[in-house]
Amino acid sequence: MVSGSSGGRTSGVLRLLGAVALGYSGYLHLRLALERPPLLADGGITLSGLFLAQAAAVAVVVLWVAVRGSRAAWVGFAAVAVGSLLAVLLSVYVQIPAIGPIPSLYEPLWYFEKTWSAISAGVAVLVAVIALVVLRRPSGPPPGSGPGRRARRPARGAGRAPR
Repeated sequence: MVSGSSGGRTSGVLRLLGAVALGYSGYLHLRLALERPPLLADGGITLSGLFLAQAAAVAVVVLWVAVRGSRAAWVGFAAVAVGSLLAVLLSVYVQIPAIGPIPSLYEPLWYFEKTWSAISAGVAVLVAVIALVVLRRPSGPPPGSGPGRRARRPARGAGRAPR
């Protein structure tokens, strides 16, 4: 995790923004899943079942990021956010046929929940990318400047008065 008070604040803000953004997408999918039962039909998963699975995946990664905030948690968060965004966009612009037990996802129109789900998943992707960049930065002082390190000796002749 990022060290220092400003790094801790940055991490906390990113966790909060990520939780709100992806959490809202998960909430919308959960609400739609519960409004359109059943979750399973004709030996396959319905859209409601997929929406419930998305909401569950969101809950897991949002809690993981909130509790741990580790690089692995953010990678999982990013994967769910990207998957959510791609699923929404593909469902509008690409006619995806049913594959095995998974139903066709084609629904070429935008409505309130779908629009806000795409926006919130897009914001979550952006937050995840920023968090991963911030976590990639080394924390603490640069190597060789910490306690316990020997001071560098001046170069030969440095510090002597000219003759």
